[in-house]
Amino acid sequence: MATTEEQLKALIARDEETAVEFKQESEKQQDLAEMMAAMANARGGWLLVGVSDEGKFRKRSSLPGPPRN
Repeated sequence: MATTEEQLKALIARDEETAVEFKQESEKQQDLAEMMAAMANARGGWLLVGVSDEGKFRKRSSLPGPPRN
């Protein structure tokens, strides 16, 4: 099931918590892998890459994703 833009905005509005973590795109791959493993070993959650700790989006056109209509 796809996540809508509204759902992502709601996650960001909740701020970081146990199940929601923000990471900027400049994070090292090892750090991201460790965070994903930790969340998977816990209760899961949302890892939002490209969002600052302040909840600000970093727009980037080279990120893969579904085609936009």
